[in-house]
Amino acid sequence: MNLNVLFINKVQFRKHKINVFIESFGVLVATLLLIIPSPITFASQTHLTAIDQYIELIDSNKKAMFSLAIVDDGKVVYQNQIGHAYTENSNNTPISPDENTRYTIASISKTFTATMIFQLIEQGKLSLDTKLSEFYPKFDQSNDITIDHLLSHQSGIYNYTNSPEFVQYYTQYQSNEKMLERFYSYPNEFKPGTGWQYSNTGYYLLGLIIEDVTGQSYEKNLKQRITDKLQLSHTAFCRDYSHCKFNTQSYAFWNKQWFEQAVWHPSITAGAGGLISTPTELGIFMDALFNGELVSIETIEVMKALNTGFSKGFWNMPYFYKTAWGHNGSIEGFQSQLVYFDSEKVAFAFTGNGLNESQRKIMTTIIGLYFDKSVTIPDYNRPFISIAPIELKKYLGHYKTDAMPLKGELFLEDGQLMGKWDDQESIAFQALTETEFESRENGIVLEFVTFPSGKINYRQVTLYQRGWELEFYRQ
Repeated sequence: MNLNVLFINKVQFRKHKINVFIESFGVLVATLLLIIPSPITFASQTHLTAIDQYIELIDSNKKAMFSLAIVDDGKVVYQNQIGHAYTENSNNTPISPDENTRYTIASISKTFTATMIFQLIEQGKLSLDTKLSEFYPKFDQSNDITIDHLLSHQSGIYNYTNSPEFVQYYTQYQSNEKMLERFYSYPNEFKPGTGWQYSNTGYYLLGLIIEDVTGQSYEKNLKQRITDKLQLSHTAFCRDYSHCKFNTQSYAFWNKQWFEQAVWHPSITAGAGGLISTPTELGIFMDALFNGELVSIETIEVMKALNTGFSKGFWNMPYFYKTAWGHNGSIEGFQSQLVYFDSEKVAFAFTGNGLNESQRKIMTTIIGLYFDKSVTIPDYNRPFISIAPIELKKYLGHYKTDAMPLKGELFLEDGQLMGKWDDQESIAFQALTETEFESRENGIVLEFVTFPSGKINYRQVTLYQRGWELEFYRQ
């Protein structure tokens, strides 16, 4: 991921989340558990109970706030929510989520946008070979850029959320015209069709093309083509959240507390990442999509793009050697994932509004428990061990990452291992093992890589924070 800053206070975390979106547009509430009493077609009640217990463990250790749904063969077999959706301003009371609480789904929106594009292709109003120049000829090489390129991130068009100016307007309403003006000013990254680079710009344009072809807004198309068909009453695109009465807040964990994150204005993400939904409705959508209710089964095979390797609207997401398809999303403190196992006809939908744990680890564990695979339940209260200062010296040095212009240093202070990144405050780390060090109050873990021989590679460390991971190398 292209991160901009790590080990961050409330203000700095906003910048971190801005760049996370570049590639990807995260009180115990066991009483809110709802298991729909319809027949369970795959997992036993024992498996669902194990998922309950795992989620309760996450909640009790403040590792995440999220909603989860599982849809098996078209039936909603599991729902659960933990944390709080937002804080009531009048009395500062946390409001717990329920099965109808909506979350920003960020880049999962791209799957909806791609679905509508393929509906237009099936209707003969577009084709994969349609040129961008038919709609927006001002783009450089627009006559060489196709709908296929936009769908598969092969257009070469610069990703606008990478631009330095993005931080100046991301919380404010932006018109389509203003966004296009910015897009036109960016140089292309490569010749269309010759490379791959994730581009929110491409999917923003696809959303506009849907409007251009149909003569109706993106919102109306979404309603008519998807949400009305599937009776999804909580899934929508709002150009202003106040119009949708959307108030779910996202959070970052720091110093043993959850802090609210700045709200991105949905107009700046639009068809690339502006939708809101619930995990239940996401699961229903994905099940319907893969079972031919929105586009043909033949079209689904085109979207998978097994022959080209560049899928359109979702990714191949392997779990436990099973083939799954889906998309991630990240914006503000929201992190989401939608995964569909087409052979098993099971969808897992995760919508988080605060993560202090890797989303991938959470989903891997939940999916493993459901499919009765061997998983490791984390011990969030592992005791620390003592490592002598003379041994700690092996870990010290200046570190850098290739993902962004961020440098760090590990050093000793009165025999204590400390970490410092750029001009941010120093953080103390305690040893869990000889390869793992944790700042528990800040939700940060450093894990040193080991060689195949088992020896520690003191020159490479992976940093885990708030659901993200980043590799650093000693200089």
